[in-house]
Amino acid sequence: MIAPGIIVFDEDHISYEVLEMVGHGGFGFVYKIRKTIDGSFYALKTLPTNFHSTQSYQAFINECQMALKVKHTNVLQYIYVHNGDTHSGLPPYLIMEYANNGNLLEAVKRHKEAGTFFEIGELKNLYLQLIEGMKSINEKVVHRDIKLDNILIKDGILKIADFGISKATNEGTRQITFKGAGHLKYTAPERWRNETNTVQNDIYSMGIVFYELATLQHPYNVSVDDAYSWQQAHFFQNAKPIKQLNSNIPNGIVQMIASMMEKNVVRRFKNWKEIEEAIQIDDIPSTVNSSLIDNLVSIRVNKDDSSKTQQLERERIERERVEYIKEINYQFHQEIYLPLREFIEEFNNKYAGGKITLNILDNFERERINLNLNFPSGAKGVMEFETLFDKDFEKTIEDRFLESKRKVIQRPKVKNQLIVAWGLIEVIKGRGFNIILTKEEGDFYGNWYLMKNKVSGFYQKPKELAEPFAVDLNELEKVINELNVIGAKVDSEIVGGDSFIQSVNEIIAQYI
Repeated sequence: MIAPGIIVFDEDHISYEVLEMVGHGGFGFVYKIRKTIDGSFYALKTLPTNFHSTQSYQAFINECQMALKVKHTNVLQYIYVHNGDTHSGLPPYLIMEYANNGNLLEAVKRHKEAGTFFEIGELKNLYLQLIEGMKSINEKVVHRDIKLDNILIKDGILKIADFGISKATNEGTRQITFKGAGHLKYTAPERWRNETNTVQNDIYSMGIVFYELATLQHPYNVSVDDAYSWQQAHFFQNAKPIKQLNSNIPNGIVQMIASMMEKNVVRRFKNWKEIEEAIQIDDIPSTVNSSLIDNLVSIRVNKDDSSKTQQLERERIERERVEYIKEINYQFHQEIYLPLREFIEEFNNKYAGGKITLNILDNFERERINLNLNFPSGAKGVMEFETLFDKDFEKTIEDRFLESKRKVIQRPKVKNQLIVAWGLIEVIKGRGFNIILTKEEGDFYGNWYLMKNKVSGFYQKPKELAEPFAVDLNELEKVINELNVIGAKVDSEIVGGDSFIQSVNEIIAQYI
């Protein structure tokens, strides 16, 4: 293990004395070390070892070795990577340049505590240093873990650190890394979807760093500091307008940061050269029209920002809608469709005269599912299932006394439980029944009910109508609201619990 007083070695077997621990993070501990032959200072970082396989670990070490080739003024110089085997008794570690002035996170905190922003000239200088450093890094590796505290300062010069070793976020250390809020705050939307690591991932993350340097704030607010909340923020939350937080930031920088932080990869900058060119917009010489143009650009930027916020909100609502449909349809698939298929397959295996067929359910994102059943008897059946939303039950109520109208949501219930989906199974012009899925607050799986319907004693049953029958979905709300109401046209028996799927099979059996 590494501890103060321990002697470590580099590739040439030159010794270094471990002096003190100066930090730690998701990957390991950082120590200040001293080269014994000349007294110069370096840093040592312990490396992770909990990988899924030997191959994964070796790939990680190889990437660290690749990072040794990155040499630039604005990149923390890696000196030596120990794989854990060369020097007996010593774990894997990385020897690197020692930064003596802290990191950008500490610098931002100092400005925030003092209530002062970075001067525009200083800000642009910081941006240009980071752009140059990232150009050098991305020629060899994708960083994957850009954040304020991974940008160190040595003698006033920015040094980008922790590139290469961040490959561990895809391996056994992923959970370790994700416990820290730092990484979550900077992860590009496509990386949450486990897409391929690219330079554009780094551009997005650095865009957030640029934003923080300009405003002294993170662009997103989350109510709960966990992985899901940060994922949703990166997917659907628009950054707070920069000029509302720091009115001194020029339009060119505002637009540059917005393009770096684009959630859609297609609209994001593709490389650092494009960003380098964008930062020069504000240096265009002034003309007699410059004041007017700057004002028009500010107005256009605000409109673009507002439009983006609205679009992201629409995308969030649509995503929630699709996820909800998938959740409901999955329950239909597990609780109705699969047991019915098992029943059908067992019959088909034992009967040689003909087969029951049922469509394959392969799309879980449809609000309404329609499936066909075919029986050896020649009967043709249908299955319909529909996810319900508040919009389906929006009604306008007129108050004649106040001469006003208002919209209300009146969702149907069964056994005092909210109905979230319903459907039917029937043979055309034959017997059938309805199925209902209800949920109570906090209940993920819900309760299934089968509804057998017949004509009530107050009405004469049509001769061609078989009982029990299925109520069409567009009539189901009315029938449910009239349950146990004297004089209602339909009497319905609600069956739930353990007898539910057995009742389904018994009715299906009559079609055969």
